[in-house]
Amino acid sequence: MRKIIIPLLLIILAIFGYAYKIHTSQINLNISLSPHCNYSNGSEALRVFLEGARYLYKVEEAPLNIVSPHNYLKKFTGKANETEFGLYTYYSSDSCEKEKNRITNELEQRGFSIYKNNVLVKDKNGYYISCKFMGDAYILVVARGEREDVIDFAKTVTPLYYGPSPEKVIFYTLLEKNISTMLEKNIPIMEENWTAEVGVKIEGYMAKFEGSVKPNLNVAVYVYPKGCGREVYLEITKALAKSWKDITPVNATGKMFKKDNTRFYVEYSQVMGFDRVVILIYNSSRT
Repeated sequence: MRKIIIPLLLIILAIFGYAYKIHTSQINLNISLSPHCNYSNGSEALRVFLEGARYLYKVEEAPLNIVSPHNYLKKFTGKANETEFGLYTYYSSDSCEKEKNRITNELEQRGFSIYKNNVLVKDKNGYYISCKFMGDAYILVVARGEREDVIDFAKTVTPLYYGPSPEKVIFYTLLEKNISTMLEKNIPIMEENWTAEVGVKIEGYMAKFEGSVKPNLNVAVYVYPKGCGREVYLEITKALAKSWKDITPVNATGKMFKKDNTRFYVEYSQVMGFDRVVILIYNSSRT
């Protein structure tokens, strides 16, 4: 696994060394990408969840009258013993989490409060709301029932969330968000949205992470369905080649460009059955 998931940040730091914090306001890359991906509608995600749930509960398909998500790709509604539940699929973590947060806020306005493990309770009633990747898509689970039944449902279905996911790709890429393996002291990676500030707009991803490595490096990781990330990588390198100098080191996995005191590194690889695109931007000057 370690050979497959290259510690990119360590490689770049080893190449460039330490410098000063990047000033993103001075850079405008003007890169806008929306790749043509073959996204799944989530049929596999529903199948995987229901297959596991049927080993644990008596599952019956039935219409529900509960808080319902918006803009889902595919759904299943039914009952697991006495607990009503709905499954709704999304292609990206952003869209799934957005609906999870919207429903949570709506329930809180109705007097429900957070209990734990994605469970909200009010008197004897409970809701379970979870967004996880399963099989081929993100699946939003919304369950309703008696408080204790819902708490039990939340505990029981948790083991169903297994296997590769875009979040695991990001997790291992960032080495638990701490690049200390080759350094004498820890350098934390702080989550920070920075790509828009330098004129980079990349869409269509399943999941992403943006952050800064103080004091000199910014990083972004994008995860796509297999066969889609290469288009993103090629379009980025094509855009940079117009006005940036290619200074890619020998045997480098990705491409490296230079303009004035700024370096831009982009890499494409396949990890855990997904396409991964990593971009890093580095500035060696102080202003």
